[in-house]
Amino acid sequence: MLNLKAKLEKSAISMLLLIIIVIASVCVIKINTTKKSIVTSATQKTPDIKNINAVVIRKNELLLVSLYDKNKNTTLDSGGTFLRPLISPDKKHVSYLKDNALYIATLKPTHIKISGSISQLSFTWQDKNTLLYSPTSGGLYVYDLTRKISKPYLKNKFNYQNITLGKDGKIYAEQYLYYKKNGFDYINDYGILFFDPITKEEKIVIKSIPNKIDTGGNLGMYPIITGISNDDKYLYIWKHPHSGSLAADGVDLAVYDISTNKLIEYMNPNIISLGYSDNISPNPKNSRYLALIYGGGREMGNNKDLVVLDILTGKFQSLSPKGEVAMTPYYKNDGKTILYASSKEQKDVPGGLTQWLLSGKHHVFSIDTTTKRIKQLTNNQNYFDFSPIYINNRDIIFFRSDKSENVSIWKYSNGRETMLADGLIFYDDMNYPAQNYYGHFNTTQNTDIR
Repeated sequence: MLNLKAKLEKSAISMLLLIIIVIASVCVIKINTTKKSIVTSATQKTPDIKNINAVVIRKNELLLVSLYDKNKNTTLDSGGTFLRPLISPDKKHVSYLKDNALYIATLKPTHIKISGSISQLSFTWQDKNTLLYSPTSGGLYVYDLTRKISKPYLKNKFNYQNITLGKDGKIYAEQYLYYKKNGFDYINDYGILFFDPITKEEKIVIKSIPNKIDTGGNLGMYPIITGISNDDKYLYIWKHPHSGSLAADGVDLAVYDISTNKLIEYMNPNIISLGYSDNISPNPKNSRYLALIYGGGREMGNNKDLVVLDILTGKFQSLSPKGEVAMTPYYKNDGKTILYASSKEQKDVPGGLTQWLLSGKHHVFSIDTTTKRIKQLTNNQNYFDFSPIYINNRDIIFFRSDKSENVSIWKYSNGRETMLADGLIFYDDMNYPAQNYYGHFNTTQNTDIR
């Protein structure tokens, strides 16, 4: 009886030990499984992208776009209103505005805040490690990315816009003064400033002409820098009248010859265009020639001809076929081929602009300026294509808007089209989400491609 009792007790103990082992095993399995998922999550990496080649803006997102694999697109920053991305010369950083504050993002990504929220903040890369910027409160500053400090180049009350680098690091910029008077905001314009960071020389090289309309004169003008030639010989200038509504229908082009310190103006005829920087493209081989979208009127679907302008004589050659309009020219590095977007001219009827945008007949073309041979590159009847550029003298990046105004960025290679990202926005006022202004999409303010 005692032996039986002992056996039963031994059996019970063995069973208890077995249960404990099973429970322990289950717990170990669960713990290990949990550890494995944590490790996997922790070791997930951002896509292996070595350079920043394209940056676009989506709602509440600054997006790095891979030009070769859309699965490698990376969010550089999020949770704000973004504007004016600008890729550094070495393609390792991007500067941008987030809720009107100036930031720099890296590939990691990390974010460096340069300034607080300031309206009308202007900035540009001086080189791969330094960023020039100017707040409305005044001054021209340089931020050193290596040392993480800012210092003033010009410590004054003036604000500088469209900061442009010339030969040997010389700086050109529009000079303004923002001030308050009797509770109202005012702006004075002075013209184009030249500044040499080495010698500290500074002077106004193109003066504004005051508005004298109240005394029987004209509206005058203030010069706006819209680009510089590849050889740093010429600044391209819009002569902006002191009237926003008048300028919306076209401004005169002028060219500043840096070497002679002279402004070349065109009077017979005036060279008129809409004041967008993507309405011009300098010839990379011969800076005497400039591709230009010629013609006034704020609607992009009317009276917009692709021409090549001889900036020294004021004569131009029209390249657009009769009855067609063009936009966003881009010279290839060979100095002969121009990319552009085009369609039949919009009819001047009520609702004509909307019909034109939704027609599906606005496509990307290239033209050989020597032979005048035109080649159509895109032909999708569901989209409005615009702003093509070469990225390697062979492949092309362009933008595309569908009939619901969803804008996407595409790559064209050997006749094949590949969408890289969609949901792009071209506005910064979320209460007024207009993707275009009379048919013009502001790619220069909302995207950057290098």
